[in-house]
Amino acid sequence: MIEPKPLLICTVGLPRSGKSSWAKQQGLPVVSRDAVRLALHSQQYLATAEDMVRTITSYVVKALFHGGNQTVILDECNPMKQRRDVWMSDEWSTVFQYFDTPMEECQRRAIATNREDLLPVISRMAQEMDYVPMLEIISFMERCNQNEISYGVHQYIQFLWEFMATEEYQAQDVLINALTGRMSLEDAFGSEPFEYRGVKIKLQEA
Repeated sequence: MIEPKPLLICTVGLPRSGKSSWAKQQGLPVVSRDAVRLALHSQQYLATAEDMVRTITSYVVKALFHGGNQTVILDECNPMKQRRDVWMSDEWSTVFQYFDTPMEECQRRAIATNREDLLPVISRMAQEMDYVPMLEIISFMERCNQNEISYGVHQYIQFLWEFMATEEYQAQDVLINALTGRMSLEDAFGSEPFEYRGVKIKLQEA
């Protein structure tokens, strides 16, 4: 049984990939490092202030949870695993919402919004991006004829998050309710292993 915890939804994607637009549409508290930068020094980026920006962003997330919010969105690019790992915590569950907008489209949007300064940033982050969606991993397993796998809690939750976002099953709010304790996981998903592309996905026993 997964104990209910607050839920942190971290975006993953290039600048201008649609992360902020999506976050604003969810009706949830949003923490944005860009917003922290503007509040702190009124600039889009100031290298000497980045350590403080990271610290403030972390404390704002924690403060929102301590203030009683059960679900918070962190609107960041998070291109590399080492950056995403920072947001894993025993205090909350973490899921990653991936935006796979192509680099060329992100650059076009940057030009259209007079942010040509983002072009080299987008190009660099496209090279750094190492995120592989859980559903792609399972599709690879299916092609390798691996028909069952057990995942630890975080990977299992991430699979559910991505699965709930597919066209066949758009119900991420069900997972949010289950993870934050408004309904049991059993009521939300049942007790049988999930199956995706012929691969059965089970939660590892403790």
